[in-house]
Amino acid sequence: MIMFSRSARKSNGIVLIGPAETNSSIFRLSMNRIFHSALVLLLAAAAAAAQSKPSSPAEKPAEPKAAQSAAPSPRKVARASAYYHYALAHMYEEQITIYGRSELANKAMEEYRLAIEADPSSEFLTSALAELYVKTGRTTC
Repeated sequence: MIMFSRSARKSNGIVLIGPAETNSSIFRLSMNRIFHSALVLLLAAAAAAAQSKPSSPAEKPAEPKAAQSAAPSPRKVARASAYYHYALAHMYEEQITIYGRSELANKAMEEYRLAIEADPSSEFLTSALAELYVKTGRTTC
């Protein structure tokens, strides 16, 4: 008579596995298969996406040269540069506030100006510079 238990029993070199271990091993095998199948599908989708060509500018209809030369080219916004200069300006402004180092006000204003030059459409940068003018008591640039 074979007895089933929650743990595997060894009888004469043969491992007897109970119903609980059989179900968990079947479950583990099926989960491994599902995981591997999903991984293969994901890799195949990534490979297919990497091989697709992006639309090139040559496929777009070309504008007449007269229209290109008549319209002024918009200035490129350098947000990374603007953020860098804003971070420096904000750091100088914090040092002015915390340590009372008023000599850093000019450096902060210059950094704000460089940030505005990099991103002239940013209202946030211009208002930050205006607030710094108010804090320092200046009325002109």
